[in-house]
Amino acid sequence: MREKINSTQKTSLAKPAGSDGFTLLEVMIAVAIIALTLVPLLYTYRRSLGFLSEAKSMTIATLLAQRRISELEMTGLSQIEEGEGVFEEEEFSNFKWSVTLATPPFLPPTLPSDLIKEVHVRISWPGNREEGKDYLEMVTYMIRTP
Repeated sequence: MREKINSTQKTSLAKPAGSDGFTLLEVMIAVAIIALTLVPLLYTYRRSLGFLSEAKSMTIATLLAQRRISELEMTGLSQIEEGEGVFEEEEFSNFKWSVTLATPPFLPPTLPSDLIKEVHVRISWPGNREEGKDYLEMVTYMIRTP
């Protein structure tokens, strides 16, 4: 019942010399190559997530500034007061606004100083810059209507 394996069959099934697996040096070189390629990829991925977050915040801030300017234009220049506040919506609760008024530098001295105003709308949010905050400022000019 037992089959005998002859010597020619043994040699054909045996592994050739030197192919027992990878050497430690080959494994170390492979790990080094993988590490040298993965570290920059992970750094780039992390940076791209930061840029994505910054772009999202900047887009939201731009839209909120445009909305605030539209609200100010609807009230009229004589009703605008300097101030600051936060947005009521929950999704924008970390965005703050401030409004400041200034006299335009190009206004001729013959015109009344309250005829045209430079309206600065600043939208700020918690950020990761050195100042601790990121912000966007939009400036528009408004004319007092009778």
